[in-house]
Amino acid sequence: EIVKLPENFTIISNRTENLETLLDISVLSRYKFNLYKSEKKEDNISILIKDLDEKTLLEQRQKTLDNIISCRNLVDMPTCDKSPEKIVEMIKSTDFKNTKIRILDNIDIRKKWLNLIDAVGKWAENKPFLVIMERIINPEYPTYWFVWKWVVFDTGWINLKPENHIYSMKDDMAWAASVFYTMKELDSKDLKINIFAAFPLVENSISWSSYRPSDIIKAYNWKTVDI
Repeated sequence: EIVKLPENFTIISNRTENLETLLDISVLSRYKFNLYKSEKKEDNISILIKDLDEKTLLEQRQKTLDNIISCRNLVDMPTCDKSPEKIVEMIKSTDFKNTKIRILDNIDIRKKWLNLIDAVGKWAENKPFLVIMERIINPEYPTYWFVWKWVVFDTGWINLKPENHIYSMKDDMAWAASVFYTMKELDSKDLKINIFAAFPLVENSISWSSYRPSDIIKAYNWKTVDI
């Protein structure tokens, strides 16, 4: 059992293989969502190391932890600050070296008959996007896909979710955010694989013309889906 750590402390380890674990525990167990607080108290964690190899190891691990924390912050943010348009701006401003990004807007989505994506986000003020990420190293390498839905808020359309469930719907995009930050993490890794990632980026809101339970919508593969 890990005791509660003080605000300022120093980590010392006599085994290099323990350093990453100690760093993970120290940083992730102390995660706080304080982006909107007027007073922010930062912890001071010091690590004593014995050589440059350990320094490089910790610097690389800290980049991973930064991605994890950024993902947590994004999930915890209110929907008003992470609309589909704002998420697209964030993705476009992220520096990728080996990953190509394509973003389809609402017009593209309709032209390509992506009717299910269109139906979910059609009546929200913030229109939907489809984000496709491609990390192609060598066509002969195996290819893996990460696919998830990025719903910045899910009201449940006219079949409104009960009160005790709807508050947490701001995190209905958590898995897709994990996909994005996983792609960011793997972008510079020396992996003998190709990776595709895709996520529809939508806000599911209610309106007088939202789709309804029992509506039948034809999907991109021409199969019909009973909502």
